[in-house]
Amino acid sequence: MFRPRRVSDRSIFCLILVVWVQFFAGLAYAGPGDRGRPGGWPNLSGQFQFGFEPTHSNVGMLVDIGYFILKKAITGRGKGVLEIEGNTNSRARLRYLELLRRDCPECVISEARESHGTISYRITYPDRSTIGSSLDAGALEWQNSPLSVDEIHFNLARHQKHMFDLPRQAGAWLNLDAFGGHVTESGYDDALFWLASLKLDAETPVMSWGFFGKDGYNATPVKRWASDQQVAYQAVIREYEGQWESFLKRLEALFADANRPPSSEAILALFADRRIMDQKVLVKKLAEIYKNPNQESRLTGARSKPKYVAHRPAIVGDSVLLIENRAIRPQKEALDLELMARYRLRRAEFIKYWLDRGYDVDFTPGYFEGWSNQRSAAQAQVFFGELGLPWSEYAHLGPVRNPQLDGSEVKLSGFFKKKSYGVARRNQLYQQVLDSYYLRSSWSSAEWTFVLNLTKEHGNTVALLENELRRLSTQFKSSGLERLPLDELEARTIAIQRLVEKYRVSSPKMFAAVRDAITPALDRLWRAGRVGNLSTWVRHLSHAELMDWAQKGQGLLNDSPKTEYFDLQAALIDELEFRKKTTSAPLIREASLDVWVSDWFRALKNISTNTQASDRRVLPRSLREMCDRAQGKVNFQKVLKPLADYWLSSDNRVVRDSDEEAIEILAREFKEHEDEIVSPLRKRYWQELELRNFGETAYYEAVVYGDKLLSVTSIQDRENTARELLGRVRDMHARVNSPDSKSFVERIENELRDARQVACQATIRPEPLRRLREFLLNSFHRL
Repeated sequence: MFRPRRVSDRSIFCLILVVWVQFFAGLAYAGPGDRGRPGGWPNLSGQFQFGFEPTHSNVGMLVDIGYFILKKAITGRGKGVLEIEGNTNSRARLRYLELLRRDCPECVISEARESHGTISYRITYPDRSTIGSSLDAGALEWQNSPLSVDEIHFNLARHQKHMFDLPRQAGAWLNLDAFGGHVTESGYDDALFWLASLKLDAETPVMSWGFFGKDGYNATPVKRWASDQQVAYQAVIREYEGQWESFLKRLEALFADANRPPSSEAILALFADRRIMDQKVLVKKLAEIYKNPNQESRLTGARSKPKYVAHRPAIVGDSVLLIENRAIRPQKEALDLELMARYRLRRAEFIKYWLDRGYDVDFTPGYFEGWSNQRSAAQAQVFFGELGLPWSEYAHLGPVRNPQLDGSEVKLSGFFKKKSYGVARRNQLYQQVLDSYYLRSSWSSAEWTFVLNLTKEHGNTVALLENELRRLSTQFKSSGLERLPLDELEARTIAIQRLVEKYRVSSPKMFAAVRDAITPALDRLWRAGRVGNLSTWVRHLSHAELMDWAQKGQGLLNDSPKTEYFDLQAALIDELEFRKKTTSAPLIREASLDVWVSDWFRALKNISTNTQASDRRVLPRSLREMCDRAQGKVNFQKVLKPLADYWLSSDNRVVRDSDEEAIEILAREFKEHEDEIVSPLRKRYWQELELRNFGETAYYEAVVYGDKLLSVTSIQDRENTARELLGRVRDMHARVNSPDSKSFVERIENELRDARQVACQATIRPEPLRRLREFLLNSFHRL
């Protein structure tokens, strides 16, 4: 067992004095995420965001799951405990949505198809934050859009009502520890920092297998894995850290002679030859270890997603690193969301504090026997105290509220050891590299690309990134913006925009650091008509700039409309409406906004005469949002007809992901041409299914595309399409013969049955159908 290092009484006194002085100095402006932070720790509240998944159930939902398990056990059909859609949870969610519409008429409720094929609903508030409502096995789930600790605190009342009170009113009143209370956190943006967090979770399973509960199904800690799994997990981490150590030693050697700084060519060559595995590869290697065959059964089958682990590493988009913390009791009220977010934020700040001082987590996985509730709570109390979090606020989350400390508890800091080539040395060397470039008067295009990329990698905290952006802005402004080729200017502004948006919570601060340099660059792009990427800057504009852009955007629409002009103007209108709702200052009248919307639709008539037939970007990405906005203000058929005519007459109709909803709008408004309008969409779905070999390579994605294909097929052709799809899926099942492929066959069989019923109802006239229904009902009554 680890024993903490001894420190002198004088050191303790100085530390306490510093903490007290900083506490009282910061009390006036400290937010919920800032209170109690020990002195000298980094403030990461401006970059970390947390998404929660409260889960509710009732007896009926559990009975449904019991039925699915029995069906799987007896017949071998279905997915058993992993069956998502049940009668009870579907009815409860409909009731919930009714209550929500009543309580929040200004909310926008939209449908989304989840990875496992079921429909979920997204509730969007006027402030653009969202919550999702989805089904799960024997339960209903809610998910909030990622928020900072301060944003969670600000929205407590709303979250309490819409994620806890209304679900209970809808009948989902039961909270079970077996469902867990998953929390997703992001904000690391540095694989070494992120990896240190995973290692510390593995080293302190007392939190995930003791204090927060013991969920062996949803949240198995690393130290309860099989020994070969633990060895494999450790091997991946050692491999990755060894690659970094080797690279940093080579970089250190390059700068060893202070009198002879390395050339730019030498630096670029070394970075091009780093030989460090990509973050996606790292995540994939770790995730592949998680699957535990010992926890599979005939009722659940082989698990299709390696997520049954206490702290799951994940990646979103190109580079956003996540940790899904599944080892947490269910949240029973909104305050639990804030408490858990504060705990994980403070823990991240604690890790970063030690990493920046040259320490790292000592990862030595071994079997963990588990502790008593009393000992787990006592150890957790020590951890919370070291993080500067009051035990009185967190005690109710654990098994024992008033544990007795016996002196055997260890410090969280004791799990760190000194490391020569870790985060601290990496940060120092990266700073040295960037400094060497800022000593040069000018940079080549290749050097600009390198510095921008290294700035993104180096800026692993808000404070560090803000400092780098300020000097990057100075260099950008002095680099002769008027002389740069437009392609290069646009590429640089896009790269800087990604830096500004790297930490969403702090993006206003980041934009302020580059504003003086970026504004003239954007003005030049405006003058040149290069507006394709300008919408990403809209939310940073002042009101005067926003109005100026909107005026210029309207001029572009009236002159020679292109789809990027429509999308930019739609983003400007959206921002104006958002500010009108969320600011007290009178920005723009409602009547003026109506004019903007009407003018936007009026410009659609020019598409057919001004767009080249070879232009693949025919449908504005923003059409769906603008149609929602224009309800009751414009005549859809009249204003959409030029766009529909152009779409029908074009020989090169290529469908983008963002076109799906726009095509469905056109098909809905022009029923007589529905099949012809959606034919490119049907073609695309068939192609996607072919790519996935009808589920053999990507089962869940194939389910989604199969559902989409049938949804855009006419009633008359739906049965034939479902029959053809069923044949392909059956062939796939014969090759794969897995529970998932079998479930896919059942899904298409149900779709085929539904298609036959719909086709039957469409061919029988309403009156005979009504009489037949009455006859059957009367017959049942006589039985």
